[in-house]
Amino acid sequence: MAEEIGLARPVGRLLVVDHVHADGPLPEGVMFLFDGGRIDAASVPGLALAPDEILSAALFTLDEARDRVKPLLAGRLTAALAVAAGGGVALCEHGVRVA
Repeated sequence: MAEEIGLARPVGRLLVVDHVHADGPLPEGVMFLFDGGRIDAASVPGLALAPDEILSAALFTLDEARDRVKPLLAGRLTAALAVAAGGGVALCEHGVRVA
């Protein structure tokens, strides 16, 4: 997180493992999503965004986020929030939870 948004925090527990299919020039891969803790609205303006990677930052509900991200990422976020609240690790196949 320090490299991307300027926050130095310990990495929390693993929430999601997602097998992602090859897509054009992007190869097949495995994505891991870890719990990075919470952030509040007062902290957003102080984030140090990586200028070549992140244009802006804001806080959204899950429904609002789904309208702003690709379906692959929306599925991963949905799975992450479910296991963050209930425990375990979500296994996904290209953004769709399978276990």
